[in-house]
Amino acid sequence: MQSFGGQSIRAVPAHVDLQISDGRQVFKWTAKVGFVEFVQAEDEVAVLGHGGCLEYFRATFDGDRREVELVPTTRFPGTVHG
Repeated sequence: MQSFGGQSIRAVPAHVDLQISDGRQVFKWTAKVGFVEFVQAEDEVAVLGHGGCLEYFRATFDGDRREVELVPTTRFPGTVHG
């Protein structure tokens, strides 16, 4: 894999079940993700990429309010409960 800066990084791939909820509805799907080992704990982050996550949602980011709104698109492959 390549990081944001373009350098190569080692990631361990896995298929995982993901779930997002707004308190009313629950969206569940399976995606392929990559786990990366960080040298320092303060550098650890979770990144939702296009493949397996954001390709299924329309995302609106509000930096002032520190909020993100995700609305499923017709491509969403999982299940919706609620």
